[in-house]
Amino acid sequence: MKIFQKNNCGRHPFHHVYIERKLAENYDVDNVLKKLPGSRIVWINHYKDVFNRKNQSLEIQKKSPALILAKKEGQLIYSGSKECQDFGNDNFYYTSCMMNCLFDCEYCYLQGMYPSADVVLFMNLEDIFNEVVRMLTVHPVYLCVSYDTDLIALENITGYCRRWIEFSEDKKGLTIELRTKAQLPENFFLKLDKKECENIIFAFTLSTDMVQLLYEHNTPSVRSRIDSAKRAIQKGLNVRLCFDPLLVENDLEGQKTAYRELVDRLFEYADSGSVYDVSLGEFRVPCDYMKRMRKRRPGSSLLAYPFEIENGSFCCGEAGEELADYVEECLERYLPQEKIYRWR
Repeated sequence: MKIFQKNNCGRHPFHHVYIERKLAENYDVDNVLKKLPGSRIVWINHYKDVFNRKNQSLEIQKKSPALILAKKEGQLIYSGSKECQDFGNDNFYYTSCMMNCLFDCEYCYLQGMYPSADVVLFMNLEDIFNEVVRMLTVHPVYLCVSYDTDLIALENITGYCRRWIEFSEDKKGLTIELRTKAQLPENFFLKLDKKECENIIFAFTLSTDMVQLLYEHNTPSVRSRIDSAKRAIQKGLNVRLCFDPLLVENDLEGQKTAYRELVDRLFEYADSGSVYDVSLGEFRVPCDYMKRMRKRRPGSSLLAYPFEIENGSFCCGEAGEELADYVEECLERYLPQEKIYRWR
């Protein structure tokens, strides 16, 4: 599963689409439904009536998720978590215009945070835009819009990435991060112009081949992500390369070798001088999330690893720090230190 595309049978990921009744006259809802032929439509009062049900099976839902169309109410933009990399930005925020992700990574904190694996798409994007405009009158804004999801992976259904790009074009003081594991099709780049994307950072999450094969289910290959990053760089776009979370199981030296080969392979294809910056960080998940993650994935060898607890989060301890030190050294062979951000 890459960016959503119909298969040869004309099918798409969502068997059911739940829609809040308050969106009955919403034009954007009609546009989404046109791209989901054959889905069963169910009208509901509030998205939490479906999303927050008890005793849901995330394993089953990941295989056949539902889409929930809702209106986001209350707070629209949030201050960035201390658990996340802020890249030196004082005014670091995130917004969730979509909740959950089509990909199924065993280490993902979302499975410990949400009671459901169904995808919620908030249809009042203009309200979020208006809040950003208001904030920009006070101070610059660094905004992550793919925070609790992979927004690019559903671009062919939502068109939200295009709308964020168009919104950002004339906004002084605004920087938007679009983070993804998705493989971007060629026509995605053909529609992009360097000038209109000046305020956008395209952030690609990269893992070793083994991590992708074992733990990042339904995700595009590492090679396809590297190819997407390369095309974005060639287009003159701002490209961030993300080596996180760095995962350690039993073979630390083997992991070091795999990450060194990944870094070398990456810069064989990508011009290091044109990379916007790079982030790296060790695996870290809050303890209460990990408890739920282990309950929902009892067969995961990754989650069964004897993690250490530090400041209320599970982490890989000294082994994780050693791996991060090594990957940082590998990156320094290609990039100046000021372009490398390490999440500690």
